[in-house]
Amino acid sequence: MKNNQTEHKHHERLAGLELLRFISAFSVLVWHYQHFSMIGLNLVDFDRVGQPFYQTLRLFYDFGYFGVQVFWCISGFIFFIKYGHAIRVGAVDARSFLIARFSRLYPLHFTTLIITLILQYGYTKFGNDYFVYGENDGRHFLLQILLASEWGFEAGRSFNGPIWSVSVEVLVYLIFFYSMKKFGPSLWINIFIMIICVIIRLLGVKSNIVQCLAFFYLGGCAAVVYWVARGDDRSILAEYMLAGLSLLIFLIGLFLGFFIIASYAAVTCIFFSVVLFWVAALNSGRVSLKLIGVVETLGNLTYASYLTHFPIQLAIATWFRSIEKSVPYQHEGVLMLYIGSVFLTAYFC
Repeated sequence: MKNNQTEHKHHERLAGLELLRFISAFSVLVWHYQHFSMIGLNLVDFDRVGQPFYQTLRLFYDFGYFGVQVFWCISGFIFFIKYGHAIRVGAVDARSFLIARFSRLYPLHFTTLIITLILQYGYTKFGNDYFVYGENDGRHFLLQILLASEWGFEAGRSFNGPIWSVSVEVLVYLIFFYSMKKFGPSLWINIFIMIICVIIRLLGVKSNIVQCLAFFYLGGCAAVVYWVARGDDRSILAEYMLAGLSLLIFLIGLFLGFFIIASYAAVTCIFFSVVLFWVAALNSGRVSLKLIGVVETLGNLTYASYLTHFPIQLAIATWFRSIEKSVPYQHEGVLMLYIGSVFLTAYFC
């Protein structure tokens, strides 16, 4: 009986993360819905409020781009939990770590890259420009092949543009492996790395690599705190305290305007890391395993939905361009067709 309860609680904690992953993926999909108002590389008469179900999905339409940062934070949490001690004690070596990452990320990346290449060619046959992402030449194709599309060698976003966030995360994986091998999952090393990232940002350097590193290690901090709290009988109280703290930080950030000035990143980093810990630490034992299984299935769709949503958008935009019409993005049916197609494709992927 005790083993069943332990398994239930373990699955529920994972389900908390899977639910957060799914919400983050959904937020990115809704944020990128604005692509349908584009002709070529330009927004044309875009009306944000006129998007389908705007009042219901307003948070995602307005702030959906934060889904990427949440993904990075979740990755940090999971990697510290799964690999932190294992790398330190030598149970996972560099070769097995890289093979695991490559087999997880690269096949779908390569497939969607080729599909996007073909679809962009089809889009240009009905006009003289590309759709949304314009740097689709040989140099950028090579960068995409190497998963290096956001390493500083690019002139802009190219081909299946959303892969940029995975590209920078690949570099962070290497830093993570070295830091785990050298120091192990240390809270102080995490804090030190985040301080370095903050200093770099304060010096005026804007880098997605640095931003990813900060969010990834914030997730790592949440993992280290989680290790401590899960062995504490007062962990449930800690969860409520952290939930309250996360809400307080969020409201302070809104009040001070941190979402509309350059320093918003510091507040949102803290907010997401605390929320991530809180969601992962769910341990009430009231959710059925069947429901947890559904949530975990939704969570498993996230990477595939992230990489397939732009090719699907491109296919829809190409079809409308072929009949010399703009995409009727203000129609609810277009949104449902888009979202449904993405998650259905992700499921089969």
